[in-house]
Order: sequence, then C-alpha cells, then structure tokens
Amino acid sequence: MGSTVRIAAATLFSPHRRMWTHHANNVSRRLVAPGVAVKARSVLLWMLAAALLSATQAAWADGPWEGFWEAYSSGEDAYVSLRQDSDRVVGTYFPYNGHLEGVAKDGVLRGTWRSPNGEGTFVFSLTPDGQAFSGSIGSGEWWNGRRIDEEDVGTLDIDLRDAGRTVRSFMAAGRAYRQGEISGLQAMFSALYFAGDPPFAEKSRRARLLYDVLTQTTFRIFEIRPARETEPGQSEPGFTYQFEQAGTGEAVTLRFQRDVFDLWRIEAPEAAQLEAQLARLLAARGRKEIDPTAYLALASPRQTLEAFIVGMARWDVDGTELVSRTFDLSAVSEKLRDSRLPVLATFMAGVLNHIGHLTLEELPDDPARGRPYLLYQHPVGNIVLARTVDADGQPRWQFTAETLDGIKALHDAVRTVPVSFENVRNPHIDTPYLWWRSRANDLSPTLTIELAGIELWQWLGVVVLALVLPFVLHLGLRRIERARAGRMLLSRLVAVGVPWVISATALGLPDRLSGPLYAVGWVLLIVAITWLLYRAVTAANSVLARLAKRTESTADDVAVTLLTGLARILLVVGALIAIADVLGMPYQTVLAGVGVSGLALAIASRDLLANLFGSVIIASDRPFTRGDFVSVGNIMGTVEQVGLRSTRLRPVDDTSVTIPNSTIATDRVVNLSKRRKIRVLETIHVSHDASVEAILALRERLRGELLADPMVADENVRVGLATISLYAVEMEISFYISTADYDAFLYEKHRIMAHLLSTLEAAGVERAVIRRD
Repeated sequence: MGSTVRIAAATLFSPHRRMWTHHANNVSRRLVAPGVAVKARSVLLWMLAAALLSATQAAWADGPWEGFWEAYSSGEDAYVSLRQDSDRVVGTYFPYNGHLEGVAKDGVLRGTWRSPNGEGTFVFSLTPDGQAFSGSIGSGEWWNGRRIDEEDVGTLDIDLRDAGRTVRSFMAAGRAYRQGEISGLQAMFSALYFAGDPPFAEKSRRARLLYDVLTQTTFRIFEIRPARETEPGQSEPGFTYQFEQAGTGEAVTLRFQRDVFDLWRIEAPEAAQLEAQLARLLAARGRKEIDPTAYLALASPRQTLEAFIVGMARWDVDGTELVSRTFDLSAVSEKLRDSRLPVLATFMAGVLNHIGHLTLEELPDDPARGRPYLLYQHPVGNIVLARTVDADGQPRWQFTAETLDGIKALHDAVRTVPVSFENVRNPHIDTPYLWWRSRANDLSPTLTIELAGIELWQWLGVVVLALVLPFVLHLGLRRIERARAGRMLLSRLVAVGVPWVISATALGLPDRLSGPLYAVGWVLLIVAITWLLYRAVTAANSVLARLAKRTESTADDVAVTLLTGLARILLVVGALIAIADVLGMPYQTVLAGVGVSGLALAIASRDLLANLFGSVIIASDRPFTRGDFVSVGNIMGTVEQVGLRSTRLRPVDDTSVTIPNSTIATDRVVNLSKRRKIRVLETIHVSHDASVEAILALRERLRGELLADPMVADENVRVGLATISLYAVEMEISFYISTADYDAFLYEKHRIMAHLLSTLEAAGVERAVIRRD
C-alpha cells in the first residue's frame, strides 16, 4: 500500500457497527506498515472512539434521523452521520471532528454539538418526507441538509511519498473541495504540517489560502524535490522550493519536511503571510481577487484545459457550448459540428484520463504567451493548444485542429493504459457513432481496422444505409405505386435523403465522405419538403377559392389568390436559401442573386407587376363586388371574376370582357349597382301652336302626376321648359325611380312615361313632329 492513504468522510464517522469494524481493521493495518501514518494519532483516536460507540449502540433501532446527511451553511459544508434509538440521536460530523447528541420529538431534533472549534446548541426540523432538514445553531447561524447514500460521500487518495506527489495531492484535494467535495478539506490537512497544532478554523483558513496562492503559480511536479536525495529512513530536515508566477517575476517560497515515516508535507505558512503573498500575485496580474469563472475567457492553456474539464463535468447541463469553445473546429464542416463534437470530446477526455495525473498548475497561465503549448506527445499524435482569435477579435487558446484530427488514433493508442487518476469526469458521452463503434469492437476488433482512412464497420454502415436501405425502400414504394396507380416522388426523395443524412451524422465518417452525403441528403429532403408544402398550398388555394366564391366581396378572391401566390414564392425562395445553407454558400450571395433576378424579372414584366398592384388596390379599396353592374371607361357589365392579373365583366350583350387590373386601378369606375335610385331624364316636344297657358297647365299637371306616383322619389322632381327650338317647344322632365334593380327600373320607366303621354293627350296639347331630312 506504500504511502498512499484514502481519505473518505464516511470511514471517519460512520456509526454503523459493521462499517466501524471494517474501517478500524483497515486503518490498523495501514498504521503498522512503515510510512503510512497520515495523522496517525488522530485517526487512531477516532477508531477507538468508534469502537466504543459501536459497542454501546449495537442494539439501537433505526429512526427517521438515522443515516448520512450532507449539511451546509453560509460558506461551510459537512458530512453528518446520525444514529437514532427511540428519541435519542447521536452522531458525528466531518471534517470539523464534531459530535452531536440530542432528543427527537415530532420531527424536531434538539441537542448540543461539540468540536475543536467550540460547542453550542442546535435545533433541526425534518421535512415530511424525511429527506431533508433545516434549522440553526445557538449562535443564530442556519444549517440545512439533505439525506444521501453512503456511496455519495467523497473519497480522495493522498500520496505523500515525495514532495511532488504531496503538492499534486494537495492541489487535487483543494480543487475537489472548491467543487463541493467536503472530504477535500481533510485531505488538504493531510498534506500540510501545522506548527503548534492550531485550531480547526485556523487550519482551514491557511489551507484554503495556500491553495489559492499556488493556483496563481506555474510549476512542474517532478521538479519539486530536494537538491540532494537521501535514502528512506535517513533524517532530512527538509528543503525549500520556489513557486514562480509565469510572466511576472513574482514567486512564493515554501518549505517541505519529511517525517520519520518518510512522508513529505508542506509547512503551512501563517495566514497573514499567505494573504500578503496572494495579494501580491493577484496585483501582478492586474486583479484584486480571485475570479472563479476566469477560465471562461480561455486566455491561457491552463484556462482552456480547466474549461474543458468543467464543461465535460456539466455536459448534460450547460457544458456543451463550453467544450465547443475549447476546440478549434475550423476543419470540421459547420453542419456536422453538432454531431462530431460529442465524439471529439469523448476521445479527448479518454486520452486525458489515460495519460496520468494532470495538475492544472503545470500548464502555463501567462496571458501574454504566444507560442503553442505541447500538453502531450506520442508517436501516433500530439495534444497541442494554440492561441487563436475568435469572431469578436478576442484571443483565446484552443486545442488545435491537427490535435482534433488525430485524437481518435491517439485515443485508440492509449486506451489500454490503466487509468490511475480520473482527470476528466463524465468522460463517456452517448452518441450513435460511439455506440456502434463499441459494438463493432466487441463483435470483432477486425471491424475497427481502417481502410482508406475509414474503419471496416463504417464502410459496412455506408453500404447498408446509403445503398441497400434506399434500394429496399425503392422496391417497396414501387409496389405501393402500382396499388395506387400513382407516382410518389416525395416518398422516393425521403427514402434516399433520410438514410444519407443518418450515414453522415451517425457513422462518424471523415468530412471528405460525410460532407457530400450530408449535403446531397439534405438537398433531397429540402426538395421533398418544399414540394409537399407547395402541394399543400395548392390544395389550400382550391378550398379557400371555393369559400371565397360564396361571398359577394371580391376582396376575398383577391386575398386568396394573392396570399397563396406569395406563399409559393416564399417557399421557393426559402428552399433556395436552405439549399445554399446546406452547400455552405453565404446567405448574402443567395439573397443578392434573388434580388438581381427579381429586378430583371420586374423589368421584363412591368405590365404583370402593374396588374398585380392593381389587384392589391382593388382588394383594399373594394370599388365593386362580384355581381355588381359597373362601368369602366366605355364598358358596362356585371362583374364575374377578379383575379391577380385581370377582372372579367359580362356586358348586357352577354359577351365576356377582360379588363387588366392596372386599367381599373387608373380609370374611372362607376358602380351602378350601388345606386339607391335611378334617374330618368326625358324631353317632350310640344307644338308651337300650344298657348302659354296650356304649357304652364301641362307642366303643373305632369309634375303632380309624378309626385303622386309611389315609385317616384319626391325629391328632385323637375318639369319645365328647357328650350324653344325651330321645330318645337321642348319641356324637360327629370325624376328618380326608387329602385336599384335595372330591370325593375326599365319596367317602371315604361309605365310612368306611358302615363305622362296619356296626360299630355288629355290636356289637348299637341306634340310637335320633328322632321329630319
């Protein structure tokens, strides 16, 4: 077992008898081995106390407070282990080396706590489901917690065999603690030597400050060693090592000492000294405090690697975008990046986990660094980070495109190396490609042999998905066509397009093959979708046109024709843009081409556009509706149809006249169907032999007859002399017949005029006879 000690919170305070016995025996074995005593005295005391506790609690029964809990307060975290017998509850909490005891009643636990930091009272209240509690201690500080399983308790390995391993273990424990693993703090203590055995709070403060100081420096683990090596067991007072900050000239000196068990520890400086050192290092970088999210800037190789590790750990939450930013994906087709990213990330995580322990502080964090950084070198390929410039012109460090291109081969070369430390959590992301590749390797490793840069199982996948499956679907569609006696072009396009897109995205093929498959497949699908939507618009146009004909308004006809026509145009333009996007053509080029083509089309079809705008004006102004009797220029007729280009009239002679909408929009339109009454204007020629008195009497009599007729509007009835010509005295008669129906108007006019002629004859006034030679 050497000098490696596993620090697990559950092993230090578990109240369960079987666990105490197991851990006591385990630690006892470690203590008798040379060079294994990490905090040996305190651990032994814990084990003895555990044995006594287990002996007194052997007969205890479980209760609602029994079990493991993760508790937290403002800036503090702890693991709590409780044992309940009836209403009595006792337990311990880690890493504060504390003890709890109290009485539970009605879901409320009241009691006292003791630790090296002090003692006091507490009150905790259990939630109805028994999975969480909330409360406070006597000082008023709140403490809440949730129930956890034993396996949820964090576990860390501490290796103190030499100074370099001690620093690596300390930094790993500190990073784990910063990420919420409570056991990390106790692990940090194990790597430190505190003169005078200060209280727990002071230890915690100095350990965290030292970790923050070392994160601002850059060092190599294998270089942290004494200038003169000594044999194991020989006395060595220790040595000092200077940790430098890259690019600033600042440095921090720490002292290491080796104990009688040949274990190396860092002498923890005083808190004031550490605070001054941290402030100096931050000031050299132009900062006043540590920014826990600084890695998001990707301003150095260290920040980029940290961002990748964090992104992988949070992949299912919000890590995908972060991991994507750490990769130079310029060599990967933009359309395939979403499917390639999980594969590249999985291969990268696998390599990083198989190459040994990675300490972030070994990577340079100098923002001014310009040359690429070689993280890992192998005959098959290297892992290199280089400085690039993002779309906003900001510099950032990324894994190079060459690294990503060879990461699969590098992963296959190192995957048999045992994993000694999990540098990257969540290293396996489920993707179709990785699943199929794993199944193919399990079936026969021969299937992963490459042929022309493509593995054999991938070639088989291309044959099946891109060739066999479309052919089988084609045969099936032919039978359907024969049964339905129709053509199914849409189904054929989909039958080819879908398998090709799947081949390009699911098989992990190289870009030289996946790119064309993806592009052609999507073009076929876009054509199929556009054709389907075009047919849907045509069908909708037929239905809406029938509904529009049931209304009197022509606006409905124009709106249906206009909107469906516009929908067709937008479908075609949208399809062209989508195809251009798939083929990698810039949107600006496509839109410019559409604009130029549209201008040329507009110039070539000025009349067509004029008629189109005329139809828009007709729809907006609504000068007439279907069935109205109108006059356009010198043409009169009934409106039968209004289209995008023209309007069709049916004159009284039953012919059909088509008038361009541009003419209707600019000419005078008289809607005779909108009249409330129709005017009659006639002239009666009276002979010169009639006396003035007879003419005046005739005028009053004719006017009286008109006013008495129920079909004549009372207003605007006029009868009088109009002119005296050579042949006759002309009397003008003007009145309105109260009807808008033209056939009814003709009938009433005939009746009224015949009655007026009878009145003229009864008055004895002779009509003049106009002779035209």
